[in-house]
Amino acid sequence: MMIQNPRTRLKFEPAERLVIEQSTSLWLLTGIQRWWQSNGHSLNQYASCKELPLRISVMDQGPRHSGLGSGTQLSMALACGMYRAFDRDVPNAATLATVMRRGKRSAIGTHGFLNGGFLVDKGLDHDDTFAQLDLRFQFPDEWRVVLCIPKKMQGLHGNLENKTFDELVDQQLLHRDRLIDLCHNHIVPAIEMRDYSRLQEPLFEFNRLSGEYFSQHQFGCYHSATCAQIVEDLRATGVGSVGQSSWGPCIFAICDNSNHADEIVSRLQTNKPDFYCASNIDIITAEPDNSGFKEIVD
Repeated sequence: MMIQNPRTRLKFEPAERLVIEQSTSLWLLTGIQRWWQSNGHSLNQYASCKELPLRISVMDQGPRHSGLGSGTQLSMALACGMYRAFDRDVPNAATLATVMRRGKRSAIGTHGFLNGGFLVDKGLDHDDTFAQLDLRFQFPDEWRVVLCIPKKMQGLHGNLENKTFDELVDQQLLHRDRLIDLCHNHIVPAIEMRDYSRLQEPLFEFNRLSGEYFSQHQFGCYHSATCAQIVEDLRATGVGSVGQSSWGPCIFAICDNSNHADEIVSRLQTNKPDFYCASNIDIITAEPDNSGFKEIVD
């Protein structure tokens, strides 16, 4: 599912030639070069992407390598901004992923950027290079997601993540049939019917069983002992729908409204004030994003 914060915001302004602000300048330049390789042939008035008359600034960005897909969101925002800066229509998810070289492992971040909502993809089959969307529908607007993100920790990424997936590729997915059953017969119906109580335990089980597949590369089902402790503490507050996002370290809990979310955060901080303080863990309450990316023209 997609959430509204932490959000990614990029600003595009006219300039004499390409200027990239913020500390992500090298990362963004790589993304622009990828976009240019696919689209620069039709902008023959410019000798290279470095002559494009744009100033690009990163106004907001979620924490990197925390399990929230911030790299994908930044890539997609950059690509969409480039298309719109030159009055072009934003292409479909598969084209965006190909241009920006994303979606090799999961297509959810790309589909979600464009569409928002709760999404299930079909996975990769045979010679597929980008997973097609299986289901997409509105996530209940009143529900909230509490995020607990331990500081000074990062999930697997880059070459180490690629190596890990290469080692796993020939292994049979643990609990595959049970995961399919949980998704299609329990989690999806619960969200479609806005039945919060029905969602809780199936979602927890799905996330925990998924984590077992990666247990040799993390702390069992979760990123670390700290993350496993956060899962336990959240469950102890009475909320059942708890899990880890991707490789973590972000741990999430889905709540049925904003008051419930506030209550969960308050219980965590009251029960363990030293552990759940601002210097150790970022705690964010996020709203669902059911619309996807927005273009704002001044």
